Amino acid sequence: MKRLYLYAFLSELSLDQFLYFIYLGSLGFSLSEVGIGYAVFQITNLLTDIPFSFLADRFGRKKFLMIGAVLEGVSVVCLFFLKAGHFPLYILSSVLMGMAITLVSNVDRAYVYDYVAQISRHRYEAVLANYSSVVNVSLIVGGIAGGLISTLLSFKWLYGIQLCIVVLTLGLTFTLPRLQSVPSPQQTVNDKMARLWSEAKELLTFWRLLPKMFVIFLLGCAGYWTLSSLVGQLAEPYYAHVGLNNIVITLVFTVANVFAILGNKLAKTISQRLHFRRWVIITPLLYAGVLFLFIASAGTELPNIALMSMAIFALFLGKTLSGINEVMIDGKVMVLAPEAFKSTTMSAMESSMAILLAVLFPMLGKIQNEWGYGAMFTTLAGLFMLLSGLAKVWRNQKNGEAFLHQASRH
Repeated sequence: MKRLYLYAFLSELSLDQFLYFIYLGSLGFSLSEVGIGYAVFQITNLLTDIPFSFLADRFGRKKFLMIGAVLEGVSVVCLFFLKAGHFPLYILSSVLMGMAITLVSNVDRAYVYDYVAQISRHRYEAVLANYSSVVNVSLIVGGIAGGLISTLLSFKWLYGIQLCIVVLTLGLTFTLPRLQSVPSPQQTVNDKMARLWSEAKELLTFWRLLPKMFVIFLLGCAGYWTLSSLVGQLAEPYYAHVGLNNIVITLVFTVANVFAILGNKLAKTISQRLHFRRWVIITPLLYAGVLFLFIASAGTELPNIALMSMAIFALFLGKTLSGINEVMIDGKVMVLAPEAFKSTTMSAMESSMAILLAVLFPMLGKIQNEWGYGAMFTTLAGLFMLLSGLAKVWRNQKNGEAFLHQASRH
């Protein structure tokens, strides 16, 4: 079991998690160029998500964990040698990292289940909780270490050390046991093809199996999470723009995750005091308010310390809201989703987010390049207000009101 936890720590030890966009900016890539690469990354995730998971289930999860580590290693090598103007190399790195993350993030939990099942299925939840805790510790350690390395040494050192971590992860993965899957009944090739076609048709007709009001709610949730995710991602280069160094930026994002946990704790109190039918309209407006702090910091001649404080406070408020909605919104999606499609429903929401991110990130990057950070944050605030307006129109529909009343009872 120790090897499994060590794998969790090493595989999630990402040194550039809060500095990736800053690194690209330091090489001279514009935010619109970064946005194109990010869109390619999201599309790669979208296209490889289900096929890789399917193949791993059938040909062995350990093999695909190793393939994921190899792809990540090649992507890190691309980033190490990346220079200004080498846009194709950046795109190649985005594609490889998208494939690597899809492989590892989707397969490792299934491997953990198989690993524990060899001992006792009853221990799975406890082991998964420990595994997730190790992952969270790894993310914190990686973020802080990345800030120190990039500031005290350089980004080349950071990606050199990251490559060593990936090599260690690959070596450790090689030592993990090859688990035997539960044998399935003998099937002919025709039987297998018929089953696969049946599964594919079920996936393609998934949306038609959901109630119309729930589909609208799900797409609205995807829109909200896309916009809130963009706030955190675009805050990274903005903090560098206002003068924060890499160590401070990593510390800010680490503390921001603590505010997200605080939001988790506040969710129950808010749900008791505020009706969910009102919350779906209010929460995008609150995030728009958070963005006005970014807008104010971007468009005023404040002393540097005041400007930085305002931008940092805005991120903390945004993370708190995200923490609240991890419970209030995602919780409602999971409860209201059909029993047979709960996992598929969450995957569908994530796929919708990937599409929206692939469209919006390059667009916002283009706006920043043409008119600056103030215009970019203003556009993002406008999208939140538009989402709130659409939620109000939907709520005022007879079916929408009935759906939200049902949601509030859960």
